[in-house]
Amino acid sequence: MPNTAKILIICLKHLGDVVTTTPVISLLHDKFTGCEIHYATYPEALPLVTSHPGLAKTFGIPRHLGLSRLWGLYRELAPERYHFALDFSEGARGAKLSLASRATIRVGYRCKGFHLFRNGIPTIPIPSRQDEADRPVTECHADFARAVGCRFEKAPLPKIYPSPKAAAAASEYLESIGVEGPFAVAHLTATDDIRLWPPRHAGKAVAFLSERVGPVLMVSNGSERETSFLKLVSHEAGDRGIGTGALPLDTLMGLLRKARIFIGLDSLGGHMAAALSCPTLSIFGPSREKHWAPRGPMVEIAHTDRACRSCVTGGCLGGGLSACLDELDFDEWVRPKLTAMLAHIGDEGENA
Repeated sequence: MPNTAKILIICLKHLGDVVTTTPVISLLHDKFTGCEIHYATYPEALPLVTSHPGLAKTFGIPRHLGLSRLWGLYRELAPERYHFALDFSEGARGAKLSLASRATIRVGYRCKGFHLFRNGIPTIPIPSRQDEADRPVTECHADFARAVGCRFEKAPLPKIYPSPKAAAAASEYLESIGVEGPFAVAHLTATDDIRLWPPRHAGKAVAFLSERVGPVLMVSNGSERETSFLKLVSHEAGDRGIGTGALPLDTLMGLLRKARIFIGLDSLGGHMAAALSCPTLSIFGPSREKHWAPRGPMVEIAHTDRACRSCVTGGCLGGGLSACLDELDFDEWVRPKLTAMLAHIGDEGENA
């Protein structure tokens, strides 16, 4: 492939999925020196990749790709003359974009079942991640790099790069709520009940970190449901913990870069914290930590030894709640890990 060639990466998925594809950027950048790498994702995910030193250009792709918009993207992408298009989206929208790129070689996940359009687009199909549920998602994604000639034993860790304004935004926010000195960040809410850690346990974690570290910023999407849940957590913590509501992604990245430690559920926050080198403890219940655990320089996973855990479906207690999280007692399963992590964390400075 000529050094002037261009590569397009496509990830039209959740924000956490975008973070898990960043090792591929590094692998391609190291292998194809001199080539331009472009990244296409939803507009709300752009802050996660825009400042990545391995990327030359990013595209914000609307969620609804009608024929007129697809034609517009075709006219925008076609002149780039891509050599490779790597589509991590596992859906029709990403497949359409991969085709519109006119890339010579198109790599994509093979979809389970009969999907003529999605399975017909990639010239190099990658086995479905559903068949590799016990393999880290970053290694599954790294197969795309292997498919186009990159040689390595293990994928590098995910890494995201906050924009220059992220640190200023975080400092301004901390000043607005009167937080000075060390603090922790907690993401204890989830979009579905099966991943919720009950307030009686989560409250103990917030109380512990408040005593050992300092103020605990409890981030959420700001919805009434999540705000109400965090009020219960704060009550269990003795009215400690600061609910932040919904924060801009840049501000959250800046906070995680400064935070002493992060604790959260299987969600975006853990992937972001780990990719920013923030010491991270992730709480896992019915989801598979072997596949979805955040990857970073200091990551710990807390879960029970319940035999049926990692069932994916969850909701075994009725009402969408999971027994493996209901039984995840803070003192037994979480406190020892937090204590050990804090013993290894320095007193000053931002995360590397």
